[in-house]
Amino acid sequence: MRKRAWIVSAVLCTALTLSGCDGKDINYKTDDSDASGTDPGISEEAAADENGGLLAQQLGIPESAKTELPVDGTDLKKITLDDKDIIVPDKDRMYTKSYRMGILTDTIREEIVKSFLDESEGIYNYSQELFDDQGIERTDIDKYFEDHSGEKPDYSGEYFIGKMDGVPYIVRFMDTEWSIDEAFAVSRAYPEEITDEMAARQIESITYYDYNPDDLKADTEKKKDSTDKEAENSCGMDPEQAGRKAAEDMASWGFRDVVQTSITDMYKGYEGSGYNVIEYDKDGYIVRFDASINDTAIYQPVATTIDTITSQNGEDGFVDTGSYYYSERSYYQMSFNEDGIVTFYGYWPMRSDDDLHQVDKLITWDEAVEGLKKAIPQHFAGYTGYSEVTFNDVRLTYFRTKTGDKEYEVIPVYVFAQLESWADESDAPTQLIMINARDGSEVDVMQDPGRQGLI
Repeated sequence: MRKRAWIVSAVLCTALTLSGCDGKDINYKTDDSDASGTDPGISEEAAADENGGLLAQQLGIPESAKTELPVDGTDLKKITLDDKDIIVPDKDRMYTKSYRMGILTDTIREEIVKSFLDESEGIYNYSQELFDDQGIERTDIDKYFEDHSGEKPDYSGEYFIGKMDGVPYIVRFMDTEWSIDEAFAVSRAYPEEITDEMAARQIESITYYDYNPDDLKADTEKKKDSTDKEAENSCGMDPEQAGRKAAEDMASWGFRDVVQTSITDMYKGYEGSGYNVIEYDKDGYIVRFDASINDTAIYQPVATTIDTITSQNGEDGFVDTGSYYYSERSYYQMSFNEDGIVTFYGYWPMRSDDDLHQVDKLITWDEAVEGLKKAIPQHFAGYTGYSEVTFNDVRLTYFRTKTGDKEYEVIPVYVFAQLESWADESDAPTQLIMINARDGSEVDVMQDPGRQGLI
């Protein structure tokens, strides 16, 4: 059956089976019959009719497309549209919605801290020096709680300590005065204890990895000592249970408008001197949630790879750091096992008091391609990078536009991107043109000129 979306919402994931926990991203796919709420035996066409016409059918979006586009007005030799699997949300309509970002005020910091840390156990300001102290132990943390008992935290600070389910944790904040990202992180307050039995095996520290440590070994070493990547996860949860737990936690912490986009195994590495991994096992999961609208992930490309931007000031293959554009990317990533949360990261939190606003008219596929053709001459004006461009990643999705100071609106767009096979991420295009799905105009990925040249 045709793939139309890679989504699973935090609300729905309790009902969906998660699969593929081999260290790769999971692209959750809901089939068309489920999306329409009809019996699985009903045909796709009948389901679409009952649901008012799914978007692909309404807008005439093909499953695949291959055609050459005009190069007039550019220095390019060839432009091709060639995607075997065009992505379209499994919905029958699209929306707009307004959000705020860059809003980690003292009030919101307090809300976030109290979402994680138990106020009845005491929440206190903490210091970067203590956070960076690798030798800190549980007894030091216990004494810190005793010494500061009864104190009230100042939420303009950056570091806070408290307890989650009786276990000490640190919540720390990053802001754009000194960081590219506005973000916060939650982590355990002290390193995991090394038992006498571990010490006897020359284990000196424990580190959690989002990849199999064997992948860093030479082939000869892998053959001598390797752990089966398909071994069961020792944390006592399978991927489905882990996905449900992650969704429940996100809801309990108050994070809305997110969709679960991947779940991978976490590896617990037992390290010796020099941080070499002596042994390890699968112990827990890493789950990612991306910002979404109506259960569809927002398209948030890594703009530093887009060649029409980075080639502007480069000479002889050298890219001036001032050319890189760092777009905001709103997502959350949590790692956990049976002992609880290991780490939690929240990048560019999006807040909204707005409702969904239905878009009454979306342009058709043919109109979107015409919009692409009209945008090409201006988009590639003066561009002398690639001689050929192939748009092989095409989708109807959502994109976040900047409407004012810390104010944004998410709108529907047609994405025409070139994605290389060596790209580290599926949203790291080397070429990108987005067409507003309401009127056919080009939407610039560079929404905030102040984010160009950030280091």
